Amino acid sequence: MLIVIAGLPGSGKSTLAADLGRALGCAVLGVDQAEAAMWRAGVGPSAPTHHAAYLVVGALAAEQLALGHDVIADAVRSRNIEGFPEPSWEGVLQRRAGFPPWTDERLVIDSVNSRAANLQAALGYLAAGQPAAG
Repeated sequence: MLIVIAGLPGSGKSTLAADLGRALGCAVLGVDQAEAAMWRAGVGPSAPTHHAAYLVVGALAAEQLALGHDVIADAVRSRNIEGFPEPSWEGVLQRRAGFPPWTDERLVIDSVNSRAANLQAALGYLAAGQPAAG
């Protein structure tokens, strides 16, 4: 099973990904962590590291899925990543304007709800056999 957590930065998706990873006992692969590692390795932020990070996480996820492991892909920004700046609110709004609305079947999680409630909603959605994305 591949679970993709995606959406705007700073809205709690990395927290949900970590909570789901613990609850399901599966790997969480973070796009931002992959990109930050490239920067720390000397690949400059002016290089296409964001796209490369998605490719790296995709390749790692495919390998784990082929081995029969469940994977959560955290396609969002998370806090406290060395060398990776946090977005400003203006930056979040600019990023949001650049994406079309997501219309596929998915679970929408509201970060206004408690962390525990959101975890239970996600676990319930998965238990019902729905394809997961949030």
